[in-house]
Amino acid sequence: MKTTMKNILLKYGLAGLAGFCLLLLNACEEERWGKAPNPNNNIGAVTLINVNQDKSFFNALNNLATEEVEFTLDVEGFEVTQVDSVEIQVTYTETNAAKDLEGNFIDMTYPSVLLKTVKTFPSTVEVTGQEIIDAIADVVMVQKGVTSFTIDSLEVGDGFNLTFPIHTADGRRLTTALNSDLCQEPIQPSFGGCNVQWFISCPSEIATGAYAALTSGQSTDDCCTAPVVDFASEVSITSSSPGVYTVDDIFAGLYIKWYAVYGVDFKVSKDFSDVCNNLSATFADPFGGAVTMSGTYDPATGVITFQSSNEYGDTWTS
Repeated sequence: MKTTMKNILLKYGLAGLAGFCLLLLNACEEERWGKAPNPNNNIGAVTLINVNQDKSFFNALNNLATEEVEFTLDVEGFEVTQVDSVEIQVTYTETNAAKDLEGNFIDMTYPSVLLKTVKTFPSTVEVTGQEIIDAIADVVMVQKGVTSFTIDSLEVGDGFNLTFPIHTADGRRLTTALNSDLCQEPIQPSFGGCNVQWFISCPSEIATGAYAALTSGQSTDDCCTAPVVDFASEVSITSSSPGVYTVDDIFAGLYIKWYAVYGVDFKVSKDFSDVCNNLSATFADPFGGAVTMSGTYDPATGVITFQSSNEYGDTWTS
């Protein structure tokens, strides 16, 4: 009986000692590492952006100083984080700003600068070209080593990226940018703002449908040494995306006339691009040779004019 009682006392005594040590260990760990943080105290926030598609780029055909982009800006704090303000930071990328070691033009991206601060949500934000210049001029002049940077310095293809650091009521600055999908439908509480990007461009208003084509050209091949003058055909133009067009026969029948003897008896469908009524296309012809096309679109008459050549020395105008 005494032996049994001793065993029972020893058993429970050891268990109590183990429990005490465990409590002591936990207390030591809390003192060493601190209590586990409450995630609700550090939850993030996101910006919600909705771009006005009618004001989503700077139209280079208009006065860039008064051209504007527009979007609505709202915030989501997940019913925990209070947002005091949102910075709008702009990063400017200049197209063809410099040349690399091989003499090729490259773009240059400048450090971001503060454009404005928003404190009311939701807000409709408008950004004009002149506001952009006022914000970026100093940093661009320093980086380029020039004494002037004005609205006239902007060119087609120049781009602007806006990011949105968030200031919270508890003193945090959330800067991690999220992509637009996460911003519109956050999967989990996140930190920082979405981005908005736009460029200096032009609306493309080339009509799609059937066109009557007249083509004149000169082949360098022995098959067809005589010049072609006002060769008539019909082509069809469709548009796959803004500023990008597809011609069902980019050669307007000329390659068939020249090279059917070599098996080119079919139409060749290719794309061309339109930037401010200046047209261009580069591609390989059915023989694998490089073709370069440049041209213009006249909105007053609806006429498209292309000057073209291939690597074999053939030239033509449509």
